[in-house]
Amino acid sequence: KGYEATNKENGQAESLKVALEAAARGIKFLPVDLYHSDATVWVAKNDTEIYPPFNAIEGLGDTVAQNIVRERDNQPFISIEDVQKRGKVSQTLIEKMKEQGSYSKQLGLEDTSTFYGMHIIQKKKEEKTI
Repeated sequence: KGYEATNKENGQAESLKVALEAAARGIKFLPVDLYHSDATVWVAKNDTEIYPPFNAIEGLGDTVAQNIVRERDNQPFISIEDVQKRGKVSQTLIEKMKEQGSYSKQLGLEDTSTFYGMHIIQKKKEEKTI
């Protein structure tokens, strides 16, 4: 292509520059997290770790990202299928989220396992440590 980059390539280059700067400053990028990520904004876990937003997942747009956050805030998800149904998330995106570990931390779940109880247990543990 020579020196002519597409808009997408220019955007990717800019993102890589920011990621390189963050890494140089010791900032760790966590996986998208079902209960901690925002729809469209990066969220700091602490001074050295950040959660990417749902829309950072390739192919997951702002509308689906907002659906996930809205439904999560309304009521905890009880399974991956529940995320898919209530969040209006395609099977392809569900698979991408699995590959990236978006569910594993919360809940160590499989397709049909429930994780509502695990979420409540985790919340109680967090409340005790505060």
